Amino acid sequence: MIPERSATSPGPRSRTREQIYWRIANAPDGVTRHELADLCGISRSGVTHAVARLLADHRVIEDSGTGSGPGSGSGRPPALLRLPTRPGNLVGIDFGHQHVAVAVSDTRGRILRQRRTQHDVDHAVSRAIDVAAAMATELMGEVGASTPELTVAGIPCPINRESGAVIPPRSLTGWLDVDAVAELAARLGCPVHLANDASLGSLAELRRGAGRMHRDFVYVKISHGIGAGIVLDGKLRQGAIGIAGEIGHISVRRDGDLCRCGARGCLETVASSSALRRALASVMPPSAIETQTIGSITEPAATRVFLEAGATLGRTLCTLCDALNPAVIVLGGEVGSTVPAILQAAQQAISAHTQPATTTGVAVTTATFGQDNEVTGAIAHATILAQAAAG
Repeated sequence: MIPERSATSPGPRSRTREQIYWRIANAPDGVTRHELADLCGISRSGVTHAVARLLADHRVIEDSGTGSGPGSGSGRPPALLRLPTRPGNLVGIDFGHQHVAVAVSDTRGRILRQRRTQHDVDHAVSRAIDVAAAMATELMGEVGASTPELTVAGIPCPINRESGAVIPPRSLTGWLDVDAVAELAARLGCPVHLANDASLGSLAELRRGAGRMHRDFVYVKISHGIGAGIVLDGKLRQGAIGIAGEIGHISVRRDGDLCRCGARGCLETVASSSALRRALASVMPPSAIETQTIGSITEPAATRVFLEAGATLGRTLCTLCDALNPAVIVLGGEVGSTVPAILQAAQQAISAHTQPATTTGVAVTTATFGQDNEVTGAIAHATILAQAAAG
C-alpha cells in the first residue's frame, strides 16, 4: 500500500502543501512548478505558495534544470524541485516466477546498480531468497555500502493489505512455507516489506512512467502469470483485502485449459508467456521456441498466435475500461512489453467492444521500463517508506 503523509493541520493550505510534497517525493529526478500544477490540478499561485513554505522548512530543495521547458521563462532551464538526498541506500527486489531482479538506489530513489538472473522461483523460494540476498549484498558493495536502510521485495502473489501476509495462489504455496520478510531481513540487516509485483509495476508508472501525468490508469503485467495494478485518483487501489487486479484468473473460455489456480479457461491459460509458448509449439519447431525470447519471435504463424491472445486480453480489459474509465492501460512483463502484436490486438479489441466514450479516452502503451518495471517500482516504494519513516 502506498503510504500517505497526513497534513500537519486540517486547513486547505496544509493539505495542498502535503499533496505537493508527495508529488515532489515521487519524482527522484526532480519536478518543475509547472508540472506540479498539472499533476496536482492546483493553480500556479497555489503551487508557488506551497513550494515557498516547503523550501523555507527545508523539506525540499531546488536545483537548476538542464534544459528549457514550460514556465521556465525566456528559454532558461526550469528549476527542479526534489527532496534533499540523505545518506544511505535502498534495495528493491523483484521475484518473478522465473527470475530474480535486484536494484540498489540512493535515498531519493535514483537507481545506482541493478542486476537480473534467471531462477525457478516457483519451485525453489528459499533458494531464490538466497540468490536475491547475495545479489543485493554484491550490488551494495559496488556502491561502497554495506547495509541498506530498507528493502522492498515484490512477489507474484497478492499481499493482505492489513496484515502484510502473503495470499498465494494454490500453485505457489512455497511463499507460505517461507517467512520471506524474516529471511531477507536476517540476510540484509534491514527492515523488509513485501508487495505484489504488479502493484509495484504500477507504482513505477505512477512515479516515473506513463501514469505520471494521469490520475487514473491500469498497469497489466503479462509474464508467466498475469496481474494488474489499478491506480484511481492517483492512488493504488488494492481492494478489501489486497486481491484487486488478479485479472489473470478471470474466466475467458468456459471449456479452456486447466489453470494453475484449479479453474479452467482463465486468461493466464491464453495470454501468459507459458500459454503462448505452448501455443507456439503447434506452429514452430520446439528448438526455435526454446532459443528465442517471446519478443524476438516474428514468424507469421507466431504473429497470428499473438494476435489471437491479444484479442482475448483486450476483451478482458474492456470490462476494466467500462468499469474504471482509465486514461491509459500500460502493458508490461515479458509479453506485454516486448510483443507488439499483443498490444495491437488488445487496442483493437478495446476500440471495438467498449462504449465509444470510453474508447476515445483510453490509450494502450507499453511499460516505460520494460521488464524492469517491477524492480523500479520496488525502489519507488522503498523510497516512499523511507521518507515516511524519516518524517
